Amino acid sequence: MSVPRDSTCPPRCVGFLGLTPTTRELIYLYAGIITNSTIPLDKENSIELVTRRGMIEALRGPRHDWATTLALLRTCRPVYTEVSALIYSMNRFVTHDLRPLRNLTPSSLRSLSELKTHVHAKIGGDERRCRPGHDYCGLLYSAYNTGKLLDSSNSADARIIEEWAVTAAHIGSNIQAGTLVLSLICDVENLETANLVLAPLHQWPQLARCSIRLSNWPNSVLSDLARATSRALMHSQDAEVFPRYQGLPTELRLNILQYTDLVTPWTEGECHDLAPRCIQRADIYRTSNVDSWM
Repeated sequence: MSVPRDSTCPPRCVGFLGLTPTTRELIYLYAGIITNSTIPLDKENSIELVTRRGMIEALRGPRHDWATTLALLRTCRPVYTEVSALIYSMNRFVTHDLRPLRNLTPSSLRSLSELKTHVHAKIGGDERRCRPGHDYCGLLYSAYNTGKLLDSSNSADARIIEEWAVTAAHIGSNIQAGTLVLSLICDVENLETANLVLAPLHQWPQLARCSIRLSNWPNSVLSDLARATSRALMHSQDAEVFPRYQGLPTELRLNILQYTDLVTPWTEGECHDLAPRCIQRADIYRTSNVDSWM
């Protein structure tokens, strides 16, 4: 004979790990784990050394207490795994020391969403080139200046390039495609060195966004190379998504021109490709192509 169940009995308690992953994530966030902050992976050249406190607060974002984050990481392995994934996916990491990057576990790299690394930065010196304490990539990063450009013909610099190749291979083999936002700074002496620095990146999966600096001084050759590499890493399809103006249908090109502020001079009267030839005045000023106006 079965015993009737008392409807007044309280429901069975569900442990923390029995909650849904979404609920646990909300609890971690309400508890105050570090989010939306810039976290230096190397201590000796971190943003802590910057003396302009207001700029630091603007850079870090909301202020958080590390004690809560560390306490959660020490709770148990399942909680450590979940909290660690949130930290790497919801913060920006910056470093000039490549060793911490090689120490990141595959799971940490899979969660990594934003990384800025200074392989070799030349900052300061000539005031026309760069103000001290700035790197022109959106993040303040002080107390690091090599004082020279990276040159592959130099034995010490060649070792830096080799170390970067190993580090890049470790990162590229573990990150998720389409997730990471990369900012790379490596000020080089010449095109040969630049190609050596960028070579490991060609093995990486697709990036969400990519910004590469190869010189702290305007250099069209290095800028074009950095731009082409960034586009390749993002698998940019701009050429297909946004066709050239000349390739659009005639009707569409006419509609586009109607929304511009172009005014045909009185001396111009011949319209190529867009409409039947029209003559406004006898003294025609011939234009080669309407596309040249755009």
